[in-house]
Amino acid sequence: MTLFFSLTLLVLISASATWSSKNDGKYLDSYSAGTAKYDSLLKAQSECPKRSDCGGITYEPSSKKFTLRRGVVLKDSTRSEISWVEVTWSSKNTGKYLDSYSAGTAKYDSLLKAQSECPKRSDCGGITYEPSSKKFTLRRGVVLKDSTRSEISWVEEIECPATHPNVYYNGEYCCKSNKEKVNTPQGTKCDGSVIQRDSLCCAGNQHTRCPSGSCRSLCDCNNINGDDFEATDIKYDMDKKIVSALRPDLVVNKVLNNRGSRDLVVPLSQTVEVENTMEFSHTAGASVTAGTSFEVGVPGLGAAGVSFEISASYEFSSGESKTSRKSISVEFSCTAPPKKRVVCNALKRKDKVSIPYVMTWTHKRSKECSCKEEGVFKELVSQNIEMEVNEFDLNSKKIIRTKREEIFDLRTSE
Repeated sequence: MTLFFSLTLLVLISASATWSSKNDGKYLDSYSAGTAKYDSLLKAQSECPKRSDCGGITYEPSSKKFTLRRGVVLKDSTRSEISWVEVTWSSKNTGKYLDSYSAGTAKYDSLLKAQSECPKRSDCGGITYEPSSKKFTLRRGVVLKDSTRSEISWVEEIECPATHPNVYYNGEYCCKSNKEKVNTPQGTKCDGSVIQRDSLCCAGNQHTRCPSGSCRSLCDCNNINGDDFEATDIKYDMDKKIVSALRPDLVVNKVLNNRGSRDLVVPLSQTVEVENTMEFSHTAGASVTAGTSFEVGVPGLGAAGVSFEISASYEFSSGESKTSRKSISVEFSCTAPPKKRVVCNALKRKDKVSIPYVMTWTHKRSKECSCKEEGVFKELVSQNIEMEVNEFDLNSKKIIRTKREEIFDLRTSE
């Protein structure tokens, strides 16, 4: 039975090149939401990337199941558990080598073949290209060392743990904060700015060593997407809002010539198409993948037309505008006094609104990871129907007066 399981496990491990080698005696924290237990490693490996809360896989000898886990940090198991985490390869490290060959066949003609073989081995930490043999070699080491032979190396990378999501020190350490510590002698690598992979300091010294020896940031503010991040806050700078009146649309034009001695009143009705368009335009900060969905409250022009308040939340997609349309029946009248010519114009007035914002995106698996996106909220909004009445002397044709009044508020209509 044990032999059968070992052979089956080996076949299944060989089926995937995107996962680490097995980590004997290790487990990952807490189950992923929903169905978390599978009969085969292959099935578990195909399901894990579909989940925003799946950091890896742990095999449970007690249940004989491959389980999807939220954790990304390998921990010592007292139950003979085995775990796998997803593998991403680093970019090439020129002039670097890794210690000692992996057991068995260790030299391959192509990088792709070497990268597919390395995750199958428990003693493979990376790949070193040897110019002398022109081979890509599997190596046990995970620490990059300076080469005197123009060697080039690649290492397996895993995500930094959720508690310390920001990579620094060339992948060897992960920081809780997204800022560097200030240490003047180390210059721009420790100046308190946003932490980068090649930074040398971590704010507050709140760091942990990368579990695999080479990590990538769990917190990647240059790759905000709906699978890993959610919009958790937005702040609008109302002091910098710009409201511009656009040229109105003519809804109805009516001309009355009243030659009688009483007011001439003509009732009118019209179906008005109301269209409002909203969008969030990125200007700086975190890069949000086009099509990423998010739900936030948006500012709406108050009834007085002056103050803004945050209205109900709407769902948006990054890089796309959101348009709402509705038809409204409007009833009004045009009145001409005796001996007067009146031109009644019903106008649909629209405003263009621009308000700067800062949106906070938080990683779904690490509240320590938050990214700020700056942009401008833009809205084209139909405000009201206004009646413009131009009154002329019937005989001389001279204009006597012009008056305007709101006859329908489109902002409060249902």
